[in-house]
Order: sequence, then C-alpha cells, then structure tokens
Amino acid sequence: MTLRLRLAFLFAAVLAILSGLFLISAQGHLLRQLEKNRISGQSASHDLDEREIRALIRELTGLWFIAGVPVMGLSFLLGFLLASRSVHHLRQINDGLGAIRTEDLSRGIKVPDQDPELQNLVRNINDLLARVGKSYGELSEFSARVAHELRTPLALLRLRIEENAAKLPADFSEDLQEEIRRLSRLVERSLVASRAEGGMLELTSTPLDLSAILGDLHEDYAALAGVKDLTLGWQCPTGLTVQGDHDAVRQILHNLLDNAMRYSGSQVSLVASPADPTGRIHINITNDLKKITAAERGTGLGLRLSRALAAAMPGWIFRDTSDHDLHRATLSGPTA
Repeated sequence: MTLRLRLAFLFAAVLAILSGLFLISAQGHLLRQLEKNRISGQSASHDLDEREIRALIRELTGLWFIAGVPVMGLSFLLGFLLASRSVHHLRQINDGLGAIRTEDLSRGIKVPDQDPELQNLVRNINDLLARVGKSYGELSEFSARVAHELRTPLALLRLRIEENAAKLPADFSEDLQEEIRRLSRLVERSLVASRAEGGMLELTSTPLDLSAILGDLHEDYAALAGVKDLTLGWQCPTGLTVQGDHDAVRQILHNLLDNAMRYSGSQVSLVASPADPTGRIHINITNDLKKITAAERGTGLGLRLSRALAAAMPGWIFRDTSDHDLHRATLSGPTA
C-alpha cells in the first residue's frame, strides 16, 4: 500500500473514531438521564420521558449509520488529497533525480518548496551529486588522458614489430601484432567512452536504415556463431528506420553482439521489433551465460561504451539486465 493510501485510510479512520466517540458519548448521556429519572420516580415537565429518550437514541444510531459511509468516504477523499499534497514535493525530488544526467550532476536538482526540512534534504542531495560529479569528471578526464597517451606508443610498437617481422618467428610476430591490435581497440574504446560520458563527443542525427545495418552485422555474426558452435536467432523486419548517428548505432550493436557471443554458452538471439505506439524501435539481444573464470570476465568496456554512446544520442535508451543464466541487452531509439 502506498504512503498516500495509508495516510488517507488513517485520516478516515480517525474521523470515524471521533464521530463514533461522539455518538457513544451522546447515548451515554441520554441513558444516564433515563436512569436518573427512573431512580427519582419523577419527571419534570422539561425532562424527557423514557420513550422519548429511547426514540432519540435509535434516531442517533440510525443517523450515524446513514451518514457514516458518506462521511468516511469524504474523509478518505480529503485525506487522500492532503496526502497527495504532502508527497507532491517528494515526487518532484524523485523525478528530478530520475531525469538527471551525467553532465547535470554539478547542477543538481531544484528546491521544490520553501519548507526548511525539504530545503535541507535537497541541499544535502545536491552536495552529494556535486561531489559525485566532480569525481566522475576527474575519472573520465584521467581515463581519456591515459588512453590518449597510450595511442602513440602502441602505434610505434606495432610499426616496429611489422618492420622487424622477418627477424621474428612467424607465430610469435602474429601473436604480438594481435595483442597490440587488441590493446589498441581497448584504448580507442576507452577514449570514445570517456569523451561521450564527458559530453565532448559530437554525434550527428540522421535517418538510418536500421534493417540494413542489422543485415550487414548478421552476415558477420552468423559466421562467428558457426565457428563458436552457437545457435544464433535473428528476427529483423525490413523497413526499420531510426534517427541517430550511424557510426554510434553500429558501434553499440557491434559491442552488444560481440559481448553476447563472448559470454554465451549455447545460444544468442536478436529481435528487432517494429515501432511501438510511442514511436520507438526496440532491439533485444539475449544470450545464455556460461561459467567463466576471473581472467575471462573482461573489462566491461563494451557495455560502458554502449551506455555512453546511447546516452549521447537524443532519444536513445540502453538497458541491460542479468539473472542466473540469462543476459538481456535492450537498445531503443526514435523512428526517423
């Protein structure tokens, strides 16, 4: 039961109890008057006789039953309105926190009311958000700086290995080059993620043929699924168009499919649905989870990059969830 309903029921119960106490008090007074008259054996002209007192008691009881339900209903409604008004500012604070983005951390949320308690609450929340935003910015800047500094040494190292490939064993040279390419991809992804999270990545927004993009990816990942002995389910209707950045959308889908293939035990599924009533297209990528060692867990950079790129495109949303044996990634964007 929600807080508003609890407060409304409490308000109605209090009024019902008060009215019941008033009725009991009135009945007790009349019964005492009746007992007093019976003991004295007298009845003044201005006193009520027994028949009138009992009739009045029945009338009061009937009136309470007749009016009790409407009174309780009105009191419940009044309590609900008062409770709604009381939690209105809490809803504003919650909505503000739900809508805040990475670049908004330093600005915080607005104070919804002049109430001192709410002002102190919002002030403490904004102080916490400011500290988190500062730390997040410093971490993002450090990550971008490290990634930028690593690009040149890796490029030089790869060039020197290629120049001296003839002097090295073939397998050793190939392994070295593959490891350098892997490190280079990690560095580039880290740099792009840091820029996207810091709001420094410039993305375009144009109509995209999502069906064609997914069609190109299907060919590559179907071959990869065959090599890995995985079952790949693929449902993508034709004619799906979205509004977004081509490279960013393709990079997100590539990351999610690569992640699903890497950690899947037997099957991967991609389902792209037509636009829903709100004008959004949803892409769901699911995979079962195999048991992996700590060394196989990876850095999580692919999901971080996907989340950052989706947040950098207006109208795009990325979510992922995992249970015991299933991982689901959902990417949704606006239709063009």
